[in-house]
Amino acid sequence: MSRTLVVDGDHLKRLMQLCRILGSGGATLQQLRSKLKASRRTVFRDLAALGDLGIKVDLTDKGYKIKVNAATCRKMIIDRTTKSLDQLLSSCLK
Repeated sequence: MSRTLVVDGDHLKRLMQLCRILGSGGATLQQLRSKLKASRRTVFRDLAALGDLGIKVDLTDKGYKIKVNAATCRKMIIDRTTKSLDQLLSSCLK
């Protein structure tokens, strides 16, 4: 059974920004913190959220990277968010 993913608009925006950064060559933790204007913990949570969405994040000697482009990343986020909303609504209607 998969976890239900519920995120707000700001989180979705940050996840998409993270996908663009990681898909265009990657970044170190410090660069991610600076670009996202987020704490270390928030960056790690967002990296974990991408993993939960099925987007594999690799740690290389030059920082964090993903192998998919931003468009693929966006589709994966939308698909999983839609599925989670469907599950949430279904559980509320029981």
